Amino acid sequence: MNQTDEIYDYMKTHGSIDNVRAVRDLNIYRLGARIYDLKKLGVDIECEAKHNPTTGKRWMEYRLR
Repeated sequence: MNQTDEIYDYMKTHGSIDNVRAVRDLNIYRLGARIYDLKKLGVDIECEAKHNPTTGKRWMEYRLR
């Protein structure tokens, strides 16, 4: 199973994925590149910008439509 398959299966099972969960759960460090690959394959993925007002950190969360 390649990384794009792992990410696709993870989103089907857990609903969404972000960089922290990709590294922690799947040991995948280039989530954005793999999301790009999935989109090129025709997978309909939506992304949402998240923000923590306390820490000021921002990240992207991806989910299947």
